Amino acid sequence: MTTIGHNSGSLEDFIDKLEDLELQRVGIVTDMQELYKAAKEKGLKPKAMKAIIREKMMTQEQKERRSEAERTVAEYKHQLALL
Repeated sequence: MTTIGHNSGSLEDFIDKLEDLELQRVGIVTDMQELYKAAKEKGLKPKAMKAIIREKMMTQEQKERRSEAERTVAEYKHQLALL
């Protein structure tokens, strides 16, 4: 990972570092797209895989808020006889 230093401070230094990071990001996005495509070709569902990754990256607080929202939705469905 690129070291982010703020001591050099010139505009050109910041631009150079940001440009490098942008190029790395583009490369990573391309790699991820290729990997999802390969997974899809193997019969896997990228949308489900992305959901799992998002869930794994959640903080405990985010998980608790999500659980609360899911409980509320389930209760509303129950009240509306949708379950």
